[in-house]
Amino acid sequence: TYYSNTASKARDGSTFTYSQTTSQLQPWWQLDLGAQFVVNTVEIKHRSCYGCNYYLLRDNVFISTTPFSSDINVVKADPNIYEFPYIATNLALNNINIKGRYLRIWAEYTTPNSLGLLDVKVTGCSMVMPLAGVSNSLNNSGNQSKAHVVNIYPNPATEKLFIDVENGSLHDAEVILTDFAGR
Repeated sequence: TYYSNTASKARDGSTFTYSQTTSQLQPWWQLDLGAQFVVNTVEIKHRSCYGCNYYLLRDNVFISTTPFSSDINVVKADPNIYEFPYIATNLALNNINIKGRYLRIWAEYTTPNSLGLLDVKVTGCSMVMPLAGVSNSLNNSGNQSKAHVVNIYPNPATEKLFIDVENGSLHDAEVILTDFAGR
């Protein structure tokens, strides 16, 4: 960090404090959400002051469910990491609805420079706790079924609901969704 402009100042909700790195070739700022979420929006605000445009170069926003590599080219080549390149002005990504735990803003500078952020806001919803499917029971054809981990998100949902089967695919499956009241 540059002086007292620590990384946490981009998440303190104040428009008077900001995060800034020291001058380096490819500086980055990262947020760990602590668990996987369905990320709906990402808002990034940069400082607007005399001389601040010096810091507004090309940045990338990456969202991943796993920790990032320290090499930006490895991160860019990973098909499991979402990338949103932008010229570093204020940015709002809306209705992206992707799974993620880690968000990294990575400046792609060709000469050493600082990365300064006024505020970063991430909104979304937590993923429903994984539901374990039936394990080692007989299905209609008399064969044993496998256990499947199923993630259903976002919760709450308004228009779209995603059902993700992590342990393979389900064939001829029946899905019954109910709320806490059993409806």
